[in-house]
Amino acid sequence: MTFAPDLASFEATLARLATDAGFSGAVAVTRGDQQLFAAAYGYANRAWQAPCTLKTRFDTASVTKLFTAVATLQLVERGAFSLETSVIGHLELEGTTISPTVTPYHLLTHTSGIADDADEEAGERYEDLWVSRTTR
Repeated sequence: MTFAPDLASFEATLARLATDAGFSGAVAVTRGDQQLFAAAYGYANRAWQAPCTLKTRFDTASVTKLFTAVATLQLVERGAFSLETSVIGHLELEGTTISPTVTPYHLLTHTSGIADDADEEAGERYEDLWVSRTTR
């Protein structure tokens, strides 16, 4: 027997938050490969009043660091690799200029020597990196 959750109250809560509290974002609920719910609310950019869609790309930046660290350490705990393992093969970075000596430890502690996406000191803007990239 397959359990199909009733997501009507969840959807109503999201709609209320969008209307009453200005919530903006995209939400998806999945179980395995099955998408149970997907909706977008509010604006992707309030200044331009550009609506948020399910294809909106968000600049999450540093907010993901904690989740990445926890997931990485869980994989280390399970024995998938160690903090001293080269990341090149695991991250499919063969043929790049990234040193094969870079490890998960380096990435988690920001000591890998890999440059930032954008060089703000040279006038590059992080936002501009998203302009020419297509979504999959």
